[in-house]
Amino acid sequence: MDDVFAEIDRNADHFDAVVLACPSWDAIRLLQDNAVQAPAWLAQARGLQHEAIATVYALSVRSLPQPVLALPSGPDAPAQFVFDRGQLGGPKGLLAFVASACEGERETLERRVIAQAHALGWHDVVPLRTVAEKRATFACTPGLVRPGIAINDGLWACGDWVEGPYPATLEGAVMAGQRVAA
Repeated sequence: MDDVFAEIDRNADHFDAVVLACPSWDAIRLLQDNAVQAPAWLAQARGLQHEAIATVYALSVRSLPQPVLALPSGPDAPAQFVFDRGQLGGPKGLLAFVASACEGERETLERRVIAQAHALGWHDVVPLRTVAEKRATFACTPGLVRPGIAINDGLWACGDWVEGPYPATLEGAVMAGQRVAA
């Protein structure tokens, strides 16, 4: 689908609208050759800066006092939250430490998160695996204007990155989808 707008015009009798339910970079890729059709929308979509979110999975013999804990974070404490997967229907003893807006190498992050756990008195925590998604979310920067759901007549976008009341969340993506459907 190199020319989205031409495809819409050719098939207009077959549907009422087209919804791009994809990451922002894919929407940009699909529309970039048609910048004249949606220049302001494309400029806003291109203005999104992406950040990584990493999850350090670790094993522990202890259960946390609650299924989810907010952690004190800072330069030496990169994880903001820890989830006790055993209390959330997952394997007993599996903890998931989540570090938003993380930078650097996976191994360094893993060492820092385990040190953070040890500093909290959880000395039995042992790293298992670290998963990092480089473009997991967009950066919530001052003055950020996110693209709206309406790209052009009959062409809509939905996802956690379009204009809405939440940062990049599943709830935001669902709300965008509901707005497009309405």
